[in-house]
Amino acid sequence: MIEVAWMIVIISVASALRKCVDYRTRGAGLSGAEDRLATRMGELDRRLTDIQDVMINLDEKMSRNRVGVM
Repeated sequence: MIEVAWMIVIISVASALRKCVDYRTRGAGLSGAEDRLATRMGELDRRLTDIQDVMINLDEKMSRNRVGVM
């Protein structure tokens, strides 16, 4: 049983080492897909920030209306 556990550890370490070597030999630059994904994530972040600003403004407006009614 312990041999199976050691084999799993060895396979995991070998896999991580291969990914590390691939990353270093590929270079630090982003591939086309990664670049498009990063651009899209930036757009989504901007949109979510805009939505959050709108929600905060609506909440403040509703809070003012509640104070004025009471």
